[in-house]
Amino acid sequence: MIHPDLLLDMSNLQHQDRLREVETWRLAQIARQQRARKVGQLMGRLVAVVRQWLSLPAHPKPVKPDLVNQHR
Repeated sequence: MIHPDLLLDMSNLQHQDRLREVETWRLAQIARQQRARKVGQLMGRLVAVVRQWLSLPAHPKPVKPDLVNQHR
């Protein structure tokens, strides 16, 4: 037969182990959320840069002189 104090100690250790598992899961969840937020911010910046880059003409059209309205 197992001594009652040993059973109590074993129960306490199991409870502490479960608490550590829950805390580890909680911290991992927070880390995942922060990582997702950072990736979202980086993607937003990337999209803004690409939109700005696409709005600029790659090769500006050459300006033709207006010969009709040119002063002589």
